[in-house]
Parts: sequence; C-alpha cells; structure tokens
Amino acid sequence: MTYTAGAYYQYTDSKSLYSQIYFDLSPLAPGSVADNHFQLKDTSSALFAQGTYDFTSLGLNGVSFTAGVRYAWEQINMTQLEGAVFPAGTYERTRFGNPSWTLGLSWQATQELLLYAEGRRSWRSGGFNGTAPPIQEPAGGGGNLFASETVHDVEVGAKLAGEVADRPARLNVALYNQWIDNVQRQVNVVPPGRQQAISVTVNVDQAEVSGVELDASIKAARWLDVGLAGTLTWARYTSNAVGIFGQTFLFGPYADTPKTSGSVYAKAGLPTPAAWGPMNLRADLYAQTYFYFSNNNSTITPDTRLPGYGVLNMRYEWNDVLGSKLSFAAFAKNLTDREYYTGGFALTASLGVNGVSVGEPRMFGAELSYSF
Repeated sequence: MTYTAGAYYQYTDSKSLYSQIYFDLSPLAPGSVADNHFQLKDTSSALFAQGTYDFTSLGLNGVSFTAGVRYAWEQINMTQLEGAVFPAGTYERTRFGNPSWTLGLSWQATQELLLYAEGRRSWRSGGFNGTAPPIQEPAGGGGNLFASETVHDVEVGAKLAGEVADRPARLNVALYNQWIDNVQRQVNVVPPGRQQAISVTVNVDQAEVSGVELDASIKAARWLDVGLAGTLTWARYTSNAVGIFGQTFLFGPYADTPKTSGSVYAKAGLPTPAAWGPMNLRADLYAQTYFYFSNNNSTITPDTRLPGYGVLNMRYEWNDVLGSKLSFAAFAKNLTDREYYTGGFALTASLGVNGVSVGEPRMFGAELSYSF
C-alpha cells in the first residue's frame, strides 16, 4: 500500500477595471460610458488523500487498485468600486464546497503491456460576473451568479512498450466519455435597460464529450525515430437552452473542439563524426479539422466556423559542439507560411461583428546554450 495525504490553501485579492465607451463622436456627440470596476477576494482550501494497493501478495500479479478523494471549499467575495456602473460599495459573498474523486484499476498483463480502467469526478467553482447587475441570482433571474461545473468521466486504455520487427516501439491508446453538468460558458449580451453589451459566464445544463486518443512511436533505424499522435472527439450539448436576462439562448455546436487533430514527426541523427558532437534534424507536422469559436453558432452568433489547417515545423540541433559544453539549435515554425486562424471572439449578438485570431506566420530562430 502506498498513499499520500495533504492540505491546500490559497487566497487571492484582485481588482478589475473594464473601461468601456461606445460610439464616441466627441466633441460633437460624446460616447456612452459603461465602466465596470470591482474587487474579488477568493479563498480556497482543500483536504486530499490517495492510495494504491498492489494485490500481488494476494496472488493477483500485476493488479493494482487506486482510490483518491479531495474535498475543496471556496468562498468568493465581490465589492463594486468607485466609477462602476453599479453603486460603489455593493458587497456580495457566496460559498461553494464539493468533492472530487478518482477510482482506478490497472493490470500489468505482461512486462510490455499495461491495461487500465478509471472513473473520476471533478468540479470547477462558480462565482460572480462583475459586469452584471449585483443581484445574487443566476443570469436567468437577472443577476450575476453562476454555479459550479461538475464532470464525471470514465476511461479505459492500454499502454504497450516493447518491440516491433526487433525495433523499440511504444503505443498508448485510450477511450473516454465525459458527462458535464452546469457547463460554464461565456456569452456577450445586452441586458435590459442598458445600451452596452457585457460578457457574462452562464451555465448550460448538460454536455457530453466522447473521444479516442492515440500516440505511437518506433525507432525505425538506429538513426531514425518516427511517431504520431491523434485524437477523435465528439462533443455536444445534450440540454442546451439557457435563460439570460429574460431571453432564451440555445447553445451549439460545441465550440473550440475540432473533431480530428493529430501530429506526426520524424527525428534523424545526421551521419557526422563523433568528435564533432551529435547532430539531429526533426520535422513535425500538426493538423486539425474545422471548428467553431462560438457556442451559439447555430443561433445568435452565426458564421464562426474556422477551417482546418496544417502547420510544418523543423528544428536542427548540434549538441556538445566539437566536444565542448556548447550546444546550438536553429528552428523554423510554420515553414510553409500557412495562413490560418486559431480562435475568435463572437460579438455578432451585441455589436454585429466577429473577430478572429490569426496564427503565427513563418518564423525563424536560433538558440545557443552552455552547460556548466
């Protein structure tokens, strides 16, 4: 039996100022000011313990069982400060407490093969939206409170480390399913009685995420390593209607989650004299399919689908240059100078426009290091 136990404590104190002015045509027509200014004090504490029991002594060779639990408490205090659209000094407090746990069974079937199954529960604390009216109710009731998010998941998998055609190889594969309640999502809306849009966190009732993950590598030759990694993800909302300030919002599709993504790599050792020091050349190709950057693409914020893309990176290394402790490396990111987008900011429901984040262009660089 091996085990660990402990305690955790954290305190944070932060002030946020969102200075906003809309349609400013000064001096002819001054804009509409809607500043948000508030202070958040967050106290977190937790107790946790986890243990693993090896059943080998009972005749079950290679079988282990793991159990762990953590109980966390969180208290959040928010105060509206001077200059905010809401009365200065308005004070709110809320508390959250929830357990997290993990249960796992593993079997070292052979020296090369490990099989496992796990089940877990976790949670993310709720809180206040400092930009929403200071009423301690969810957005559906016109307030600024959002609830904790909880996740239950199961995972089964295998880890294989051995040889293929007398070459060292490794393969990991996992299948999982997550059930998420009170999914925390951000929405940009215009509350009743205000002309300005605000960004608030709300809770979507339920979602489910299923997937497969794979990574593998092999030393194809004494001088060559190759590998790949990939994921298949099916993410969807299973209960998606949310009331926000008197309006009903439908969520979907599930944002920022491409259905397929993966990478391949090759690393080659260059045939240089040993006295020079080892040289390596590595190439990586990452690619993913399309995804949406808005969780409301099907309704209030359309046209947020971004196309898939692929990016090629390369790196050259010269270690222990001429027998010294000096090493040199040069790299190129996005070698083909591919134009692509990595995400976005959906504002069509409030301002009528969307913004997208552009991926990095082709970049070159070099590194020089010395080991003492």
